[in-house]
Amino acid sequence: SRFLQLGLLTGVSILFLVFWSHIVMAYYIPFKSYNPTYRDVACLSPCGDYYAQKNYILSHGFYFLSVCQHSLFDHPWTYLSGFIGVFGNGDIGLPAWVYWMTYLILLVSAFVERTRFSFSFLQKTGIVCAVLLALVLLLLSQHLIWDCVGEGVVDLLQGRYLIPLGPLIFLLFSNSRQAFLLNPSLLIMPCIVVLNLIAYQTIYQRFFIGPAQEKQQIYCNAEGRDAYGSFKTSDPGIFCGNANCRDSSRHRSGNFSARLSPASPFCFTCKFKNMKRGDLLEAEAWMKGDKALLVFSGKQARCGEFYFGNTFKSYQDKNGWLRIKNVYVYTLACDSAELAFYAWNPGKTDVYLDDVKLTIKRFK
Repeated sequence: SRFLQLGLLTGVSILFLVFWSHIVMAYYIPFKSYNPTYRDVACLSPCGDYYAQKNYILSHGFYFLSVCQHSLFDHPWTYLSGFIGVFGNGDIGLPAWVYWMTYLILLVSAFVERTRFSFSFLQKTGIVCAVLLALVLLLLSQHLIWDCVGEGVVDLLQGRYLIPLGPLIFLLFSNSRQAFLLNPSLLIMPCIVVLNLIAYQTIYQRFFIGPAQEKQQIYCNAEGRDAYGSFKTSDPGIFCGNANCRDSSRHRSGNFSARLSPASPFCFTCKFKNMKRGDLLEAEAWMKGDKALLVFSGKQARCGEFYFGNTFKSYQDKNGWLRIKNVYVYTLACDSAELAFYAWNPGKTDVYLDDVKLTIKRFK
């Protein structure tokens, strides 16, 4: 009876897997084949291609093992924090102590709650293998659809995707031998209340704010350069570096744009000082090509460091230039920090940027 039930469960799962895969792939259209009028608002990856990515993985030996390694170990905090909860576009997190407290309560609850069954070493090994296999398949699914071909890392995996694996992971800590007087609900219920109160405070401070007390805006169209190899901007006191990427072959306005090539992937580097917690940063540009990231980053002694690179696509003009944007709220509690903005081409083909606009809004 047990083997029959397992066989039926496995068979039904495979049946639905094949059926759902067939349905999805019958309607799958890569970005390059999608109707140009609508593809920039269809939530598609401009450089993602399922078929090209699959062929690349199959023809490059242990490439995907390297992808898994980089995806999990290069920035693990992304998944650990996202498993508990983040807001916005993944850039609005809870205080670090909240994550550590929640993980501690999860582990303690899993251990003190006595179960009526126990797992053998072989069964626990099977659970670990199931979790690892599911994780690898999850990484593979995201890499096939969203990432640039041969990019080498999974960019868009979020911690909440791992929540279905949670029960299996915490079963490894199940306790079937010793009874504890502590009722897990005495830990779980207060934790839920605290989490929601802090989440409410985080959302309120991020999204419910008054009008900006000060607004600074600069514009750079890649036209003027100074004697030191930097772009001139609309603000005489601010320059954007890496002006050697200026190119006249394509331009949206004026006579020049910036060409970001694989050999020279960075451009429009600007630095701002006296950043304070709560400052709102907005970057906007016009792009022609596969993909470019608008990046905010910084590092401050005794304060921490941050990196936020993203691209929100909005609409495309009649000449094929795509409007992109990135928005970031400075969350580090620094008295006066330095921030850097730059554009980055992580792909393997040339990307052109023009008409870059940066806005800093400071609030009370």
